[in-house]
Amino acid sequence: MDLLWFLREPSSFFIYIFSETVSALSAVASVFLLSTQFGKGTGISNNQIIFMLGYSLLVDGIYWLFFRGNNMGEISRIIGRGQLDHCMTQPVPLPIQLLTNGFSPVSSSHIFLTGIIVTVYAAHQLKLKISILWLLLLIGYVFLSMFIILSLVYIFSARAFYSPVASEEVAGEILSFTAIKVYPLNGFPKTIQNILLTVLPIGLTAWFPSILLLNAATKETIKLAYGILPVIASMFILIAALLFLGRD
Repeated sequence: MDLLWFLREPSSFFIYIFSETVSALSAVASVFLLSTQFGKGTGISNNQIIFMLGYSLLVDGIYWLFFRGNNMGEISRIIGRGQLDHCMTQPVPLPIQLLTNGFSPVSSSHIFLTGIIVTVYAAHQLKLKISILWLLLLIGYVFLSMFIILSLVYIFSARAFYSPVASEEVAGEILSFTAIKVYPLNGFPKTIQNILLTVLPIGLTAWFPSILLLNAATKETIKLAYGILPVIASMFILIAALLFLGRD
C-alpha cells in the first residue's frame, strides 16, 4: 500500500499531506465565509453550515481513502489508457479489484480526519444530542453519499468505452462538479432543488443529509426525507454496476 511512500520519503509525504489539507480546507472555507457575510440567504445558521462542511469532508475523505490509489476514483483514466483490460485478465473478480485497488490509508486519511474534527466541533457548538442511532445514521448517510459520487463518476466514465482519448478525464470533471455539494441549497428554487436531489443528486451528498441529521428539515420534506437517500443511492449504484460489471 502507500505506507512505502511514507517510509521511503517522509519529507515529501508530509509536504503532500500538508498541502492537500490546506487545499481541502480552503475549498470549504469560501462557503463558510460567504455564509457569514450573507447568512440570511442560506436559511441555516453558521454552525449548521460548518456541520455541513464537516459532513462534506467526511464524504470526500471516505472517497479518497478507498479510491485514490491506482486511479480507482477516476476510472475514466483507467478505461481511456486501456488499463481496465489488464484488470479483466487477472484471476481476481473485477468488482473486488475496483473496491480494493484504490485503498490508500496513509496518504489519503488527512481529509477524513479533518472532516471528523470539523464535524465534532460543529456538533459541540450546536449542542447536538448524540445517540447511537444518530451516529449510525451519520455513518450510513456518509457512505451512501460517497457511493452516489462514486456512481456518478462511474456512470459518466462509461463514455470512455466508446471514446477513450476524448473521455479520459471525464471522471475529474465530474468530481469537480460534485464540489458544489458544499453550498447550502435552502435558498435555491424548488425546481433546482428537485433536480439536485434526483436527476443529479449532488444535494444528497452533503446538504440534505446534514439538515436531516440536524433535524432542520421542514415538515414538508420530512415525510420523504429518510427514504430518499437510500433509494436514490441504490438506483445510481445499480446503473453504475450494470454499465461496468456487464462488461466483465
